[in-house]
Amino acid sequence: RFRLWLLALLSLAVGMLVAGAIVVVEYADKQIQRGDGPLRAYAAAATRMFWPITASTATTLCAFLPMLLWPGMPGEFMGQLPITLIFVLSASLIVALIFLPVLGGVTGRVSRSISRLFAFGKPAEPKVEPPYKRTAFGRIVAMITMNPVGPFVAIGAAFLAMFLIFGAFGENSKGVEFFVKTEPERANVYVRARGNISLHEADRMVRAVEERVATVEGVQSIFAFSGSGGLISQSGQEGPPDSVGQVQIELEPWNARGPNKEVIPGDEIIANVKAAVADLPGIAIEVALETEGPQQGKPLQLEMRSHNWSDLHEATRIARAKFDNTEWLADIDDTRPLPGIEWEISVDRVSAGRYGADVATVGPLVQLVTRGAILGNYRPDDSDEELEIRMRFPEEYRRLSTLDQLKVATPQGQVPLSNFIERTPVRELASIYRLDSERYFVVRADVATAAPDNVSDVTLIADLQNWIAEERPFPASIDAKF
Repeated sequence: RFRLWLLALLSLAVGMLVAGAIVVVEYADKQIQRGDGPLRAYAAAATRMFWPITASTATTLCAFLPMLLWPGMPGEFMGQLPITLIFVLSASLIVALIFLPVLGGVTGRVSRSISRLFAFGKPAEPKVEPPYKRTAFGRIVAMITMNPVGPFVAIGAAFLAMFLIFGAFGENSKGVEFFVKTEPERANVYVRARGNISLHEADRMVRAVEERVATVEGVQSIFAFSGSGGLISQSGQEGPPDSVGQVQIELEPWNARGPNKEVIPGDEIIANVKAAVADLPGIAIEVALETEGPQQGKPLQLEMRSHNWSDLHEATRIARAKFDNTEWLADIDDTRPLPGIEWEISVDRVSAGRYGADVATVGPLVQLVTRGAILGNYRPDDSDEELEIRMRFPEEYRRLSTLDQLKVATPQGQVPLSNFIERTPVRELASIYRLDSERYFVVRADVATAAPDNVSDVTLIADLQNWIAEERPFPASIDAKF
Protein backbone atom coordinates (compact mmCIF):
# COMPACT_ATOMS: atom_id res chain seq x y z
CA ARG A 1 0.00 0.00 0.00
CA PHE A 2 2.85 2.39 0.76
CA ARG A 3 4.39 1.81 -2.68
CA LEU A 4 1.06 2.52 -4.38
CA TRP A 5 0.64 5.69 -2.33
CA LEU A 6 4.16 6.83 -3.26
CA LEU A 7 3.50 6.19 -6.96
CA ALA A 8 0.30 8.21 -6.70
CA LEU A 9 2.25 11.10 -5.18
CA LEU A 10 4.87 10.94 -7.92
CA SER A 11 2.21 10.96 -10.62
CA LEU A 12 0.65 14.02 -8.97
CA ALA A 13 4.01 15.79 -9.04
CA VAL A 14 4.78 15.00 -12.69
CA GLY A 15 2.81 17.99 -13.97
CA MET A 16 4.65 20.34 -11.62
CA LEU A 17 7.95 18.63 -12.35
CA VAL A 18 8.15 19.74 -16.02
CA ALA A 19 6.59 23.21 -15.62
CA GLY A 20 9.89 25.02 -14.93
CA ALA A 21 11.69 23.19 -17.72
CA ILE A 22 8.95 24.12 -20.19
CA VAL A 23 9.23 27.82 -19.30
CA VAL A 24 13.01 27.83 -19.73
CA VAL A 25 12.87 25.96 -23.04
CA GLU A 26 10.13 28.21 -24.48
CA TYR A 27 11.97 31.40 -23.53
CA ALA A 28 15.23 30.06 -24.95
CA ASP A 29 13.42 29.03 -28.15
CA LYS A 30 11.97 32.54 -28.45
CA GLN A 31 15.44 34.04 -28.11
CA ILE A 32 16.81 31.62 -30.71
CA GLN A 33 14.07 32.71 -33.14
CA ARG A 34 15.22 36.31 -32.63
CA GLY A 35 18.70 35.33 -33.75
CA ASP A 36 20.58 34.51 -30.53
CA GLY A 37 22.76 31.43 -30.38
CA PRO A 38 21.69 28.41 -28.27
CA LEU A 39 24.29 29.00 -25.54
CA ARG A 40 23.41 32.67 -25.18
CA ALA A 41 19.66 31.93 -25.45
CA TYR A 42 19.66 29.29 -22.70
CA ALA A 43 21.90 31.41 -20.47
CA ALA A 44 19.46 34.32 -20.88
CA ALA A 45 16.53 31.98 -20.18
CA ALA A 46 18.10 30.70 -16.95
CA THR A 47 18.89 34.27 -15.86
CA ARG A 48 15.56 35.80 -16.87
CA MET A 49 13.39 32.97 -15.51
CA PHE A 50 15.30 32.34 -12.29
CA TRP A 51 13.04 34.36 -10.00
CA PRO A 52 9.72 33.49 -11.72
CA ILE A 53 10.42 29.75 -11.55
CA THR A 54 11.81 29.98 -8.01
CA ALA A 55 8.79 32.00 -6.86
CA SER A 56 6.28 29.65 -8.50
CA THR A 57 7.99 26.61 -6.94
CA ALA A 58 8.08 28.32 -3.55
CA THR A 59 4.37 29.12 -3.66
CA THR A 60 3.58 25.47 -4.36
CA LEU A 61 5.83 24.29 -1.54
CA CYS A 62 4.26 26.81 0.86
CA ALA A 63 0.84 25.39 0.02
CA PHE A 64 1.92 21.87 1.01
CA LEU A 65 4.30 22.64 3.91
CA PRO A 66 1.48 23.05 6.52
CA MET A 67 0.54 19.40 5.88
CA LEU A 68 3.79 18.44 7.65
CA LEU A 69 2.28 19.85 10.85
CA TRP A 70 -0.87 17.73 10.59
CA PRO A 71 -1.11 15.84 13.92
CA GLY A 72 -2.24 12.29 14.63
CA MET A 73 -2.62 9.30 12.36
CA PRO A 74 -3.92 11.39 9.38
CA GLY A 75 -0.75 13.49 9.62
CA GLU A 76 1.48 10.40 9.57
CA PHE A 77 -0.36 9.08 6.54
CA MET A 78 -0.72 12.33 4.56
CA GLY A 79 2.75 13.57 5.53
CA GLN A 80 4.21 11.58 2.65
CA LEU A 81 2.54 13.96 0.19
CA PRO A 82 4.43 17.18 1.10
CA ILE A 83 7.70 15.29 1.62
CA THR A 84 7.48 13.78 -1.86
CA LEU A 85 6.51 17.08 -3.46
CA ILE A 86 9.30 18.98 -1.68
CA PHE A 87 11.94 16.59 -2.98
CA VAL A 88 10.49 16.37 -6.49
CA LEU A 89 9.97 20.12 -6.96
CA SER A 90 13.37 20.98 -5.48
CA ALA A 91 14.95 18.56 -7.94
CA SER A 92 12.93 20.04 -10.83
CA LEU A 93 14.11 23.54 -9.88
CA ILE A 94 17.75 22.45 -10.04
CA VAL A 95 17.18 20.66 -13.34
CA ALA A 96 15.33 23.61 -14.94
CA LEU A 97 17.87 26.28 -13.94
CA ILE A 98 21.19 24.41 -14.03
CA PHE A 99 21.21 21.14 -15.95
CA LEU A 100 18.71 22.04 -18.67
CA PRO A 101 20.41 25.30 -19.81
CA VAL A 102 23.76 23.52 -20.10
CA LEU A 103 22.25 20.56 -21.92
CA GLY A 104 20.10 22.78 -24.15
CA GLY A 105 22.98 25.05 -25.07
CA VAL A 106 25.27 22.18 -26.06
CA THR A 107 22.69 20.14 -27.95
CA GLY A 108 21.21 23.31 -29.47
CA ARG A 109 24.47 24.20 -31.14
CA VAL A 110 24.79 20.71 -32.58
CA SER A 111 21.18 20.63 -33.85
CA ARG A 112 21.51 24.18 -35.25
CA SER A 113 24.57 23.18 -37.26
CA ILE A 114 22.75 20.11 -38.61
CA SER A 115 19.65 22.17 -39.47
CA ARG A 116 21.68 24.72 -41.38
CA LEU A 117 23.34 21.92 -43.32
CA PHE A 118 20.02 20.36 -44.44
CA ALA A 119 18.10 23.65 -44.85
CA PHE A 120 20.60 25.16 -47.30
CA GLY A 121 18.72 26.73 -50.27
CA LYS A 122 15.18 26.40 -48.75
CA PRO A 123 12.98 29.52 -48.42
CA ALA A 124 12.41 30.91 -44.91
CA GLU A 125 9.16 29.98 -43.16
CA PRO A 126 6.64 32.82 -42.67
CA LYS A 127 5.91 34.04 -39.14
CA VAL A 128 2.79 32.56 -37.60
CA GLU A 129 0.53 34.42 -35.21
CA PRO A 130 0.63 32.98 -31.65
CA PRO A 131 -2.18 30.43 -31.10
CA TYR A 132 -3.67 32.28 -28.13
CA LYS A 133 -4.45 35.29 -30.34
CA ARG A 134 -6.50 33.28 -32.82
CA THR A 135 -9.55 32.90 -30.49
CA ALA A 136 -11.84 35.46 -28.86
CA PHE A 137 -11.01 34.13 -25.40
CA GLY A 138 -7.30 34.48 -26.11
CA ARG A 139 -7.74 38.07 -27.25
CA ILE A 140 -9.69 38.90 -24.06
CA VAL A 141 -6.96 37.34 -21.88
CA ALA A 142 -4.27 39.21 -23.79
CA MET A 143 -6.17 42.49 -23.44
CA ILE A 144 -6.57 42.02 -19.66
CA THR A 145 -2.96 41.06 -19.07
CA MET A 146 -1.62 43.91 -21.21
CA ASN A 147 -3.88 46.48 -19.51
CA PRO A 148 -2.26 48.08 -16.39
CA VAL A 149 -5.43 47.46 -14.37
CA GLY A 150 -5.81 43.88 -15.65
CA PRO A 151 -3.66 42.08 -13.03
CA PHE A 152 -5.56 43.73 -10.17
CA VAL A 153 -8.87 42.68 -11.72
CA ALA A 154 -7.61 39.09 -12.04
CA ILE A 155 -6.36 39.05 -8.42
CA GLY A 156 -9.66 40.49 -7.18
CA ALA A 157 -11.65 37.91 -9.13
CA ALA A 158 -9.46 35.13 -7.69
CA PHE A 159 -10.03 36.33 -4.10
CA LEU A 160 -13.79 36.65 -4.73
CA ALA A 161 -13.95 33.12 -6.12
CA MET A 162 -11.94 31.79 -3.18
CA PHE A 163 -14.27 33.55 -0.71
CA LEU A 164 -17.37 32.14 -2.40
CA ILE A 165 -15.92 28.60 -2.53
CA PHE A 166 -14.95 28.59 1.15
CA GLY A 167 -18.34 30.03 2.11
CA ALA A 168 -20.24 27.42 0.11
CA PHE A 169 -18.11 24.62 1.53
CA GLY A 170 -18.65 25.82 5.10
CA GLU A 171 -22.42 25.93 4.62
CA ASN A 172 -22.76 22.55 2.95
CA SER A 173 -19.82 20.55 4.32
CA LYS A 174 -20.58 17.17 5.90
CA GLY A 175 -17.09 16.66 7.30
CA VAL A 176 -14.04 14.86 5.98
CA GLU A 177 -13.82 11.13 5.38
CA PHE A 178 -10.47 9.75 4.28
CA PHE A 179 -11.75 6.31 3.33
CA VAL A 180 -15.39 6.06 2.35
CA LYS A 181 -17.47 3.09 3.40
CA THR A 182 -17.18 0.20 0.96
CA GLU A 183 -18.64 -3.27 0.70
CA PRO A 184 -16.95 -5.39 3.44
CA GLU A 185 -14.81 -8.29 2.26
CA ARG A 186 -13.13 -9.53 5.45
CA ALA A 187 -13.84 -9.38 9.17
CA ASN A 188 -12.31 -10.52 12.46
CA VAL A 189 -14.38 -12.22 15.15
CA TYR A 190 -12.62 -11.76 18.50
CA VAL A 191 -13.43 -14.35 21.17
CA ARG A 192 -13.31 -12.64 24.55
CA ALA A 193 -13.23 -14.37 27.95
CA ARG A 194 -11.68 -13.71 31.35
CA GLY A 195 -10.21 -15.94 34.01
CA ASN A 196 -7.49 -18.56 34.31
CA ILE A 197 -8.31 -20.18 31.00
CA SER A 198 -6.12 -23.00 29.76
CA LEU A 199 -5.10 -23.36 26.14
CA HIS A 200 -7.48 -26.31 25.73
CA GLU A 201 -10.37 -24.26 27.10
CA ALA A 202 -9.54 -21.35 24.79
CA ASP A 203 -9.38 -23.77 21.87
CA ARG A 204 -12.82 -25.13 22.79
CA MET A 205 -14.26 -21.58 22.83
CA VAL A 206 -12.72 -20.65 19.49
CA ARG A 207 -13.92 -23.93 17.96
CA ALA A 208 -17.48 -23.25 19.15
CA VAL A 209 -17.42 -19.78 17.54
CA GLU A 210 -15.88 -21.18 14.35
CA GLU A 211 -18.61 -23.81 14.00
CA ARG A 212 -21.32 -21.17 14.40
CA VAL A 213 -19.69 -18.83 11.86
CA ALA A 214 -19.37 -21.66 9.33
CA THR A 215 -23.17 -21.97 9.20
CA VAL A 216 -23.68 -18.36 8.04
CA GLU A 217 -24.58 -17.98 4.37
CA GLY A 218 -22.11 -15.80 2.46
CA VAL A 219 -18.93 -16.75 4.38
CA GLN A 220 -16.39 -18.19 1.96
CA SER A 221 -13.36 -19.07 4.08
CA ILE A 222 -12.46 -19.19 7.78
CA PHE A 223 -9.11 -19.07 9.56
CA ALA A 224 -9.21 -19.53 13.35
CA PHE A 225 -6.57 -19.62 16.06
CA SER A 226 -6.38 -19.25 19.82
CA GLY A 227 -3.80 -17.31 21.75
CA SER A 228 -3.13 -14.54 24.23
CA GLY A 229 -4.92 -11.20 24.48
CA GLY A 230 -4.28 -8.13 22.36
CA LEU A 231 -4.26 -10.14 19.14
CA ILE A 232 -3.11 -8.47 15.93
CA SER A 233 -5.06 -9.34 12.79
CA GLN A 234 -3.56 -9.68 9.32
CA SER A 235 -4.45 -6.06 8.51
CA GLY A 236 -2.69 -4.75 11.61
CA GLN A 237 -5.78 -4.11 13.73
CA GLU A 238 -5.35 -4.72 17.45
CA GLY A 239 -7.99 -6.75 19.23
CA PRO A 240 -9.35 -6.40 22.79
CA PRO A 241 -6.95 -7.17 25.65
CA ASP A 242 -9.11 -10.06 26.89
CA SER A 243 -9.12 -11.91 23.55
CA VAL A 244 -8.39 -15.60 23.85
CA GLY A 245 -8.73 -16.32 20.15
CA GLN A 246 -9.71 -14.98 16.78
CA VAL A 247 -11.75 -16.19 13.82
CA GLN A 248 -10.88 -14.42 10.58
CA ILE A 249 -13.53 -14.70 7.85
CA GLU A 250 -13.60 -13.78 4.19
CA LEU A 251 -16.91 -13.19 2.43
CA GLU A 252 -17.90 -14.71 -0.88
CA PRO A 253 -17.57 -12.58 -4.02
CA TRP A 254 -20.38 -10.09 -4.53
CA ASN A 255 -21.99 -11.96 -7.44
CA ALA A 256 -21.84 -15.41 -5.80
CA ARG A 257 -23.52 -14.88 -2.43
CA GLY A 258 -26.52 -16.94 -1.47
CA PRO A 259 -27.76 -20.40 -2.51
CA ASN A 260 -29.09 -19.09 -5.81
CA LYS A 261 -26.32 -16.52 -6.22
CA GLU A 262 -28.62 -13.70 -5.25
CA VAL A 263 -26.77 -10.67 -3.97
CA ILE A 264 -26.61 -10.49 -0.15
CA PRO A 265 -25.12 -7.23 1.22
CA GLY A 266 -21.97 -7.64 3.27
CA ASP A 267 -23.46 -5.75 6.21
CA GLU A 268 -26.27 -8.28 6.34
CA ILE A 269 -23.79 -11.17 6.40
CA ILE A 270 -21.83 -9.53 9.23
CA ALA A 271 -25.09 -9.01 11.15
CA ASN A 272 -25.91 -12.71 10.67
CA VAL A 273 -22.45 -13.62 12.00
CA LYS A 274 -23.06 -11.54 15.13
CA ALA A 275 -26.48 -13.13 15.63
CA ALA A 276 -25.07 -16.64 15.19
CA VAL A 277 -22.50 -16.28 17.98
CA ALA A 278 -24.41 -13.96 20.31
CA ASP A 279 -25.87 -16.65 22.62
CA LEU A 280 -22.69 -18.64 23.36
CA PRO A 281 -22.44 -18.94 27.19
CA GLY A 282 -19.37 -17.53 28.94
CA ILE A 283 -18.04 -15.88 25.79
CA ALA A 284 -18.17 -12.25 24.65
CA ILE A 285 -17.89 -11.70 20.91
CA GLU A 286 -16.60 -8.65 19.07
CA VAL A 287 -16.81 -8.47 15.26
CA ALA A 288 -14.56 -5.91 13.56
CA LEU A 289 -14.42 -5.23 9.84
CA GLU A 290 -10.97 -5.02 8.32
CA THR A 291 -10.49 -1.43 7.20
CA GLU A 292 -8.30 -0.03 4.46
CA GLY A 293 -5.76 2.72 4.94
CA PRO A 294 -3.85 3.48 8.14
CA GLN A 295 -4.88 1.35 11.11
CA GLN A 296 -5.76 3.23 14.27
CA GLY A 297 -8.21 0.90 15.97
CA LYS A 298 -11.54 1.99 17.39
CA PRO A 299 -12.58 5.58 16.69
CA LEU A 300 -13.14 6.52 20.37
CA GLN A 301 -10.00 6.18 22.49
CA LEU A 302 -9.67 7.99 25.82
CA GLU A 303 -6.09 7.96 27.09
CA MET A 304 -5.59 8.25 30.87
CA ARG A 305 -2.09 9.11 32.14
CA SER A 306 -0.80 9.57 35.69
CA HIS A 307 2.10 8.86 38.03
CA ASN A 308 -0.38 7.84 40.74
CA TRP A 309 -1.25 4.17 40.23
CA SER A 310 -4.38 4.12 42.41
CA ASP A 311 -5.75 7.33 40.87
CA LEU A 312 -5.16 5.89 37.40
CA HIS A 313 -7.16 2.76 38.22
CA GLU A 314 -10.00 4.80 39.72
CA ALA A 315 -10.15 7.20 36.78
CA THR A 316 -10.19 4.33 34.28
CA ARG A 317 -12.99 2.66 36.22
CA ILE A 318 -15.04 5.89 36.13
CA ALA A 319 -14.41 6.39 32.43
CA ARG A 320 -15.32 2.78 31.63
CA ALA A 321 -18.59 3.15 33.56
CA LYS A 322 -19.40 6.31 31.61
CA PHE A 323 -18.67 4.57 28.30
CA ASP A 324 -20.90 1.64 29.32
CA ASN A 325 -23.78 4.01 30.07
CA THR A 326 -23.37 6.15 26.93
CA GLU A 327 -25.88 5.45 24.20
CA TRP A 328 -24.67 4.32 20.76
CA LEU A 329 -21.31 3.04 22.02
CA ALA A 330 -20.43 -0.59 21.31
CA ASP A 331 -17.51 -3.02 21.67
CA ILE A 332 -16.15 -1.19 24.74
CA ASP A 333 -12.90 -2.34 26.36
CA ASP A 334 -10.01 -0.94 28.36
CA THR A 335 -6.37 -1.86 28.91
CA ARG A 336 -6.48 -2.35 32.68
CA PRO A 337 -4.79 -5.55 33.93
CA LEU A 338 -7.07 -8.54 33.53
CA PRO A 339 -8.03 -10.53 36.64
CA GLY A 340 -5.96 -13.67 37.04
CA ILE A 341 -4.16 -15.83 39.58
CA GLU A 342 -0.59 -17.08 39.71
CA TRP A 343 0.80 -19.47 42.30
CA GLU A 344 3.94 -18.29 44.04
CA ILE A 345 6.09 -21.03 45.61
CA SER A 346 8.50 -19.90 48.31
CA VAL A 347 11.12 -22.10 49.97
CA ASP A 348 11.78 -21.87 53.72
CA ARG A 349 15.57 -22.01 53.64
CA VAL A 350 15.87 -22.56 57.40
CA SER A 351 13.54 -25.58 57.37
CA ALA A 352 15.21 -26.96 54.25
CA GLY A 353 18.62 -26.56 55.85
CA ARG A 354 17.57 -28.70 58.83
CA TYR A 355 16.99 -31.62 56.45
CA GLY A 356 20.09 -30.93 54.36
CA ALA A 357 18.09 -29.67 51.33
CA ASP A 358 18.48 -26.41 49.40
CA VAL A 359 16.84 -24.44 46.62
CA ALA A 360 18.88 -26.22 43.95
CA THR A 361 17.34 -29.51 45.13
CA VAL A 362 13.77 -28.23 45.40
CA GLY A 363 13.73 -26.28 42.10
CA PRO A 364 13.97 -29.25 39.68
CA LEU A 365 11.17 -31.07 41.53
CA VAL A 366 8.83 -28.11 41.12
CA GLN A 367 9.79 -27.87 37.43
CA LEU A 368 8.79 -31.51 36.93
CA VAL A 369 5.21 -30.42 37.70
CA THR A 370 5.31 -27.26 35.55
CA ARG A 371 7.50 -26.69 32.48
CA GLY A 372 9.94 -29.55 33.07
CA ALA A 373 13.47 -29.79 34.37
CA ILE A 374 16.29 -29.25 31.87
CA LEU A 375 18.48 -32.33 31.40
CA GLY A 376 20.68 -30.98 28.63
CA ASN A 377 20.74 -29.66 25.06
CA TYR A 378 20.60 -31.38 21.71
CA ARG A 379 21.28 -30.05 18.21
CA PRO A 380 19.69 -31.98 15.33
CA ASP A 381 21.64 -32.43 12.10
CA ASP A 382 19.19 -30.23 10.18
CA SER A 383 19.27 -27.30 12.63
CA ASP A 384 21.77 -24.61 13.59
CA GLU A 385 20.25 -24.06 17.03
CA GLU A 386 20.25 -26.30 20.06
CA LEU A 387 17.05 -27.68 21.53
CA GLU A 388 16.44 -28.08 25.24
CA ILE A 389 15.83 -31.57 26.60
CA ARG A 390 13.21 -31.31 29.39
CA MET A 391 11.72 -33.98 31.58
CA ARG A 392 8.40 -33.63 33.40
CA PHE A 393 5.62 -35.75 34.84
CA PRO A 394 2.85 -37.23 32.70
CA GLU A 395 -0.05 -34.88 32.02
CA GLU A 396 -2.34 -36.32 34.70
CA TYR A 397 0.24 -35.47 37.40
CA ARG A 398 0.90 -31.87 36.34
CA ARG A 399 -1.21 -30.24 39.03
CA LEU A 400 -0.60 -28.41 42.26
CA SER A 401 -1.75 -31.31 44.45
CA THR A 402 1.23 -33.33 43.18
CA LEU A 403 3.55 -31.02 45.15
CA ASP A 404 2.01 -32.34 48.39
CA GLN A 405 2.95 -35.92 47.45
CA LEU A 406 6.55 -35.35 46.31
CA LYS A 407 9.47 -36.26 48.50
CA VAL A 408 13.02 -34.91 48.43
CA ALA A 409 16.06 -37.13 48.85
CA THR A 410 18.15 -35.75 51.74
CA PRO A 411 20.96 -37.14 53.92
CA GLN A 412 18.23 -37.93 56.46
CA GLY A 413 16.14 -39.87 53.94
CA GLN A 414 13.03 -39.05 51.92
CA VAL A 415 11.39 -35.89 53.26
CA PRO A 416 8.01 -34.54 52.01
CA LEU A 417 8.48 -31.44 49.89
CA SER A 418 5.58 -29.75 51.68
CA ASN A 419 7.71 -29.55 54.85
CA PHE A 420 9.66 -26.54 53.56
CA ILE A 421 7.68 -24.95 50.72
CA GLU A 422 4.64 -22.67 50.83
CA ARG A 423 2.15 -22.05 48.02
CA THR A 424 0.51 -18.61 47.87
CA PRO A 425 -2.02 -17.38 45.28
CA VAL A 426 -1.04 -13.91 43.99
CA ARG A 427 -2.43 -11.55 41.39
CA GLU A 428 -1.22 -12.39 37.92
CA LEU A 429 1.47 -10.07 36.60
CA ALA A 430 0.08 -7.97 33.73
CA SER A 431 1.64 -5.88 31.00
CA ILE A 432 2.93 -2.44 31.95
CA TYR A 433 2.24 0.49 29.63
CA ARG A 434 4.20 3.74 29.89
CA LEU A 435 4.16 6.89 27.76
CA ASP A 436 6.76 9.60 28.47
CA SER A 437 7.59 7.78 31.75
CA GLU A 438 3.92 7.90 32.88
CA ARG A 439 1.70 4.86 33.34
CA TYR A 440 -1.39 4.98 31.18
CA PHE A 441 -4.59 3.11 30.33
CA VAL A 442 -6.87 3.49 27.33
CA VAL A 443 -10.66 3.13 27.24
CA ARG A 444 -11.82 2.29 23.70
CA ALA A 445 -15.18 2.01 21.99
CA ASP A 446 -16.81 1.85 18.59
CA VAL A 447 -19.96 3.51 17.28
CA ALA A 448 -22.95 1.18 17.14
CA THR A 449 -24.06 0.26 13.64
CA ALA A 450 -27.66 1.17 14.52
CA ALA A 451 -26.70 4.75 15.44
CA PRO A 452 -28.69 7.48 13.61
CA ASP A 453 -27.06 9.63 10.93
CA ASN A 454 -26.59 12.59 13.27
CA VAL A 455 -24.52 10.47 15.70
CA SER A 456 -20.87 9.81 14.88
CA ASP A 457 -17.58 9.37 16.66
CA VAL A 458 -17.04 13.16 16.44
CA THR A 459 -20.33 14.00 18.19
CA LEU A 460 -19.84 11.31 20.84
CA ILE A 461 -16.31 12.50 21.61
CA ALA A 462 -17.62 16.08 21.91
CA ASP A 463 -20.29 14.93 24.39
CA LEU A 464 -17.74 13.03 26.48
CA GLN A 465 -15.34 15.99 26.43
CA ASN A 466 -18.14 18.24 27.73
CA TRP A 467 -18.83 15.71 30.48
CA ILE A 468 -15.17 15.75 31.54
CA ALA A 469 -14.98 19.57 31.42
CA GLU A 470 -18.21 20.16 33.34
CA GLU A 471 -18.19 17.42 35.99
CA ARG A 472 -14.42 16.91 36.40
CA PRO A 473 -14.91 13.28 37.48
CA PHE A 474 -11.24 12.30 37.57
CA PRO A 475 -8.64 12.89 40.32
CA ALA A 476 -6.36 15.91 39.89
CA SER A 477 -3.35 13.76 38.96
CA ILE A 478 -5.04 12.39 35.82
CA ASP A 479 -4.28 13.70 32.35
CA ALA A 480 -7.13 12.55 30.10
CA LYS A 481 -7.36 13.20 26.37
CA PHE A 482 -8.99 11.63 23.32
